[in-house]
Amino acid sequence: MDIVRKMKLVKQLLIGLCVIYFLCAIAAIVLGIVVKVGLQKTIPVTDSAGIIAPLILIAAGGLLFLVSLFGFRAVLKEDYAMLAMFVMLLVLIFLALIAVATAGFVFRNRVQSIVRYTINEMMSSYRFFTCKKNRLPMDLVQMKAPCCGANGTADWTRFYSDKASVPDSCCRQVVSGCGRKRMQNSTAVQQEGCQPAVEALLRKQIQWVIIAALVIAFLKVVGIVFACMLIRGIRSGYTVM
Repeated sequence: MDIVRKMKLVKQLLIGLCVIYFLCAIAAIVLGIVVKVGLQKTIPVTDSAGIIAPLILIAAGGLLFLVSLFGFRAVLKEDYAMLAMFVMLLVLIFLALIAVATAGFVFRNRVQSIVRYTINEMMSSYRFFTCKKNRLPMDLVQMKAPCCGANGTADWTRFYSDKASVPDSCCRQVVSGCGRKRMQNSTAVQQEGCQPAVEALLRKQIQWVIIAALVIAFLKVVGIVFACMLIRGIRSGYTVM
């Protein structure tokens, strides 16, 4: 294959990559928002890694959206300066995506301790506050997971004088008074603890962030290589328009 045909192929591949980057940008923004909202609705997350990972993914997706359009124009015009800037922006996004994946891995390793601490705090609040507003976080977790207590229904033993009741949010069908004296009734009350259920849910959500970040980062590397090849061809005096 002669050099001109080779450069033409590289240019076509770069144009295709710019289209893929555009689609990846939209997917990254949507995924970041979904995971961010999902984490907030599942359990109050205060860990910096859990907060930062989806936010960086959203930011990287927004930047990638603009860079894909810029790169498309740079490739079509075969502009040396624009292509050099395109490569620099791809490197910047690549580093941001590696930061996303790293934060995701850190958060996954901390999930167990984060969930244990948070659920214990919410259960303590449930005990000392009687208003629905302060009890709502734990009720939402138990209804959405669905689950009951940190490790099971027995965790609620010390919260009720009869030692046999659970919050109504533990019930399979939530109605007022449904948890009264039904702690061991598996037909009416969820028996699984919230800690393992929430841990599995959080790990699954953050895993999608990690996978997306690594896949897009790999595509950035491919784009950087092809863009550098086209730049080299332009510097050598080849025009493939």
